[in-house]
Amino acid sequence: MLEFLYCNIATFSEKDLFKMLSVLPQMEQDGILRYIFPKDRLLKATGRMLLQHYFLKRNIRVGDKISYTEKGKPFIEGEIKFNISHSGSVVVVVFSPYEVGVDIELIRDSVPDVKDFLHPEEARHLALNHNKAEIFYRIWTKKEALLKAKGVGIAAESDKHNCLLNRVDETGARWYIEPMNIMKGYACAIAQNMPLGEKSIQQISKEALFRHTK
Repeated sequence: MLEFLYCNIATFSEKDLFKMLSVLPQMEQDGILRYIFPKDRLLKATGRMLLQHYFLKRNIRVGDKISYTEKGKPFIEGEIKFNISHSGSVVVVVFSPYEVGVDIELIRDSVPDVKDFLHPEEARHLALNHNKAEIFYRIWTKKEALLKAKGVGIAAESDKHNCLLNRVDETGARWYIEPMNIMKGYACAIAQNMPLGEKSIQQISKEALFRHTK
């Protein structure tokens, strides 16, 4: 079963950041502290803490076991696949036995100039709608989730897939995409290479996240 965890860091402080850093491996700490802005550090650290929350509940110690593919997709050796995304003040992590991707985006007032990355049908659909910002971010999160599940970059084949559909077929593979409505003002989507059936969706509080830091 696919499991979806998310956390809102709107009330997190710098003290909370260093509390999280204190229980993360040194390599993870160093990576997080390379970010200049405090909010980016908090988002990155919270993503790692959500991973720990999930694996510790299953008596699995992640430690410094996170590796990365050539395209930068994080993974841990074993049967559980995962993917992380964050935007605004929300961090999401999805876990699945199958190849999986997730993307979340704060819905902003304007549409970025990314027409070259859209499939012709997506661009046509966007042009015909008045609520362009919300439509764009709902398309974009589906596209990002798909490409993250595949483990490829956004520039590689973004315009090749029509993500208005909730299924993408290609030679030797079929991908399933589903929008997720988890918080007002955000667009979110998940994708995996098996049908998206039953899901567990859980918001993780700060208290639950920090339970293993004492």
